Amino acid sequence: MNIEQGINDLLQGKCRTVVKLLEKAMADIESLDPSIRDLVIAAVIRQAEVGPLLRPRGLGEPLGRNLAGLAKIKLRKHGIRIIYRPLERENTVVMQIIAVGPRAGGEAYRIAGQRLFSRKMGRRNPARE
Repeated sequence: MNIEQGINDLLQGKCRTVVKLLEKAMADIESLDPSIRDLVIAAVIRQAEVGPLLRPRGLGEPLGRNLAGLAKIKLRKHGIRIIYRPLERENTVVMQIIAVGPRAGGEAYRIAGQRLFSRKMGRRNPARE
């Protein structure tokens, strides 16, 4: 079972959120130390349960500039940021994880911006998302 399936199995029946990870975001999580990986997964689950939508309707803190429409989850103690896009789809909210990375130097935000830009420019493979 992969990380995305595991998260969605835990969320099933608890909320109306479905978590989707970009392939590169999955790789971000898999590359983390196992103890940090567990914290990231727990933070994603917590946010999905309480409401990943952007404020004012949800609890997600919106980002600005080239990351408009995205939100972040902070793991302050560990200097990690999880960047995601909340999307409403009928009776479901899709929480699309774009990037997971270090806060230092804005690295996680830079990575998320690059991934979004490459998707907008048509360099995407929907089968790999």
